[in-house]
Amino acid sequence: MSRGTKLKAGLTTLAVVTMAAALVAVPAGATKIVNVSSTLTISQYAYKGKVSAANPACIAERAVVLKQQGHGVLGRAQSTETGKWEVNPEDLHFKGQLPYKIYAELKPKSEGTAGTIYKCGGATSKTITINGG
Repeated sequence: MSRGTKLKAGLTTLAVVTMAAALVAVPAGATKIVNVSSTLTISQYAYKGKVSAANPACIAERAVVLKQQGHGVLGRAQSTETGKWEVNPEDLHFKGQLPYKIYAELKPKSEGTAGTIYKCGGATSKTITINGG
């Protein structure tokens, strides 16, 4: 093979590889990521509350973990389509002595596959103090 033929073959290969790389990069660039902040409330009774977000996909089926400050997890719940969540109060076993400090955490979640992916942010509720009764 002559030097000119080798050079032409090399340039053709380079052009094909460059085009293939460009085609692979296009779908990745077509994905749009939208970050959606979420908020989490907890009721005065400390075992239920509500998830809120600007996008409805970030409200339903969110994992909520109810925790007792200094003692860890008290229970888990999933939010409904309207954002409500509730841990069965009979399943709660508080640890330590009164007052109990209770809060909830909302785990982050990604929703969507191709095109647009919604990244639903996590959140922490305010802390509720239970003094007993």
